[in-house]
Amino acid sequence: MSKKVKPKNVPPVFLVKILKGFTDFLRNLRRKILPPEFVMSEYIIEYLVIQRLVFAVTELWIPNLLEDGPQSIEELAKKAGVNCNALYRVMRALTGAGIFKEKKGRVFENTKLSKCLMSGGKGTMAALTKYTGSTWIVKDWADILFSLDKGQDVYQIKYGKRYFEWIEENPEEYRIFDEGMLNLSQLSDDPITAVYNFSKMNSIVDIGAGHGTQLASILKANPHMKGVHFDLERVVLAAKQEDPLNDPLVKDRVEYVTGDFFKSAPEGHDAYFMKSILHDWSNEEAIRILQTCRKAMHEKSRLLVADMVVKADNKPYFGDLMDCGMLVLLGGQERTEEEFANIFEKSGFKLTRLIPTASPYFIVEGVPI
Repeated sequence: MSKKVKPKNVPPVFLVKILKGFTDFLRNLRRKILPPEFVMSEYIIEYLVIQRLVFAVTELWIPNLLEDGPQSIEELAKKAGVNCNALYRVMRALTGAGIFKEKKGRVFENTKLSKCLMSGGKGTMAALTKYTGSTWIVKDWADILFSLDKGQDVYQIKYGKRYFEWIEENPEEYRIFDEGMLNLSQLSDDPITAVYNFSKMNSIVDIGAGHGTQLASILKANPHMKGVHFDLERVVLAAKQEDPLNDPLVKDRVEYVTGDFFKSAPEGHDAYFMKSILHDWSNEEAIRILQTCRKAMHEKSRLLVADMVVKADNKPYFGDLMDCGMLVLLGGQERTEEEFANIFEKSGFKLTRLIPTASPYFIVEGVPI
């Protein structure tokens, strides 16, 4: 049996809740005290400009250039092949945002934040930055009025096809998308693994498993379990070549199965898990996916959906922003607890509980009915 590997650096959920509540309080207090025009100017200008500046320095590999220590702006500009004065102004602005640190003599160094933008680094957000800042994504958001007018994602309106159809026809865009989603997914792998008790389960199917990082995290923490990586053929073939599921601690416990989750799922396993799958699809499509899983389950199987759960209190929540992204790009949605319960019931499940994690994700658990 493999050695159990507990997820590392996962803060307790209660501590995350306390810290988020405190920062939400300070944010609300700041909004009440400051003139409304000042607050709106931040929303209108600051967030947009910082995102574009972060994208620019990531594209220029500036965080990587600073990996070995501080460098002058002249050195950075020469290595990046850009105008020295222009780069200084960008670096100065990002220093004010806490992303870099400036030392005497116009010398810059990385901070914890800029290290997250280093391509190839552990916990890197470089690929996600390049994805969200890419030309086609910026253009998609510019077309948000189309979505508000029609209630559809911009891809159905502009191209008459869904986002996943379009992205598969554009290999370079697909590569950027895939790497960006891997960055985003890895943020929640261990927090999800840490909060669920898999001790009574012997097998788990990861529906739409992608690169397999979440499945690898679960199997490392639960050496008694076997896992099934279930996805489209091209995704499975790629995952077989990648590190997460080739780790000696898990590789002998992984089975690869190809298929379409709208049509079939591996049968007879204890847990059917899916992360960031249902939010890509409309309610009707999500129900079809869940019904496919229900047909494959035995009566004691558990359904585990890792997604963001929208709350009715309108407190600041990353899931609300992601929900708008689903509207514009994919035609899917983030859901409330009530909405999850509704699609579960229509698919042959009862929602049993919501389990918060130390990330924006919840585990939405269901049992067959």
